[in-house]
Amino acid sequence: MARDASVSTWFVYNRPQVHQAVQDGISAQRTRGRQDSHTPEASQVSPAGLRTDLALAREEIKDLKKERDRLRNRVRLSLGAELEDVNQNELIERVQQIEQRNTALEQALAEAKDQIAALEGQLREAEDDLTAARASLRRAVRAVPSP
Repeated sequence: MARDASVSTWFVYNRPQVHQAVQDGISAQRTRGRQDSHTPEASQVSPAGLRTDLALAREEIKDLKKERDRLRNRVRLSLGAELEDVNQNELIERVQQIEQRNTALEQALAEAKDQIAALEGQLREAEDDLTAARASLRRAVRAVPSP
């Protein structure tokens, strides 16, 4: 019933009005019988007609299988493209973050090198001042007369 109406079975069972209408139809058909029977009587069916129907059904099955495979392949390719697109966008974003972090670290390194150079200069000046102060102290100690 759901297939003939081109709706899902969920729809038929979960919509109270639709479900009740289907149940009413089933009970009416049981009491009155089917009036529009599309099945031909046995005397109207010939073996050649059955073979033709079988051949047509087989051809239709082949066509449906080909269509199913074609659609399945399209869905697979589409999903693959979506996944690649998502992954590619995520990778691009991640690379940009890494590049920004790298730039920040390079700037911090340059600043640290400048600071080290400045501190080394201050250290040399302090060592020179210390050496000069020691020399001055020695001269001062020598200049003081011994008792």
